[in-house]
Amino acid sequence: MKGKQLNNIIPLLNLAKFIGSASSVYIFRTGINEEVYDHFGIRLAQEYKTLLTPFFDFTLNLSKNICIIPDVQNEKGLEAKQLAQGEYTIMGYIGCPLIADAGRSYGVLSLIFDTSFQLNTEQENALLTVASLISKELEEVQIRTESKLVMKELKLQKEVNRNIIENSKLSIWTCNLKKDILYVDAKWAKLLGYNKAELCPMSLEKWESMIHPEDLEVLKGKWNDYIKGNTGPYKVSYRIRHKNSSWKWLLECGNTLK
Repeated sequence: MKGKQLNNIIPLLNLAKFIGSASSVYIFRTGINEEVYDHFGIRLAQEYKTLLTPFFDFTLNLSKNICIIPDVQNEKGLEAKQLAQGEYTIMGYIGCPLIADAGRSYGVLSLIFDTSFQLNTEQENALLTVASLISKELEEVQIRTESKLVMKELKLQKEVNRNIIENSKLSIWTCNLKKDILYVDAKWAKLLGYNKAELCPMSLEKWESMIHPEDLEVLKGKWNDYIKGNTGPYKVSYRIRHKNSSWKWLLECGNTLK
């Protein structure tokens, strides 16, 4: 998380700190790149992250939606009676697993106390609400990140496909069967002596008018058989009129896109 990704989460971390009167609040993100941020949006140094990790793990291993340890010194399951490092002194702890609606875990919302504390039911419910809001924000961040990666991959694949086509003898056409419109690329148009703007888009009626009369019925038969699913891949050779009135032979292949 960086910059704008933290903008909607930092106020929620500050709100969590106010609810529990904690000395500090952290969000621990699980995954390949584990990260810890405090309520100022500052990424935690490794030594402090190491100090807090046992608490994060302890929270994630519990089958509860909130982990409340009012007095760390007397809590079973934690190795240290009291943990302290530099300005960090952990005497009390609250942890809320961050689980999105889809069930994906995004880590832990953690409140650290430098003294023992008590949390009433109203505060506990408020904290769970904040944790839910943070989970939703993290899910949105994840969705946006994944969407950007998908778009980046699609853009790269489109560029690869374009390079393959441009460096081959292939030309591309697509047909919208609902609208009876044919779209051709610049290479297809140039092959017949036109520029793309002169032929694209083109009605199927106009396309058929360019085809040699002796080949038209054969082409239409193969076209219709393929559209109905009566044959294998669509493949046909036919003659089509060049702009200079000569005939050009084309080998045409295609697949349906649904």
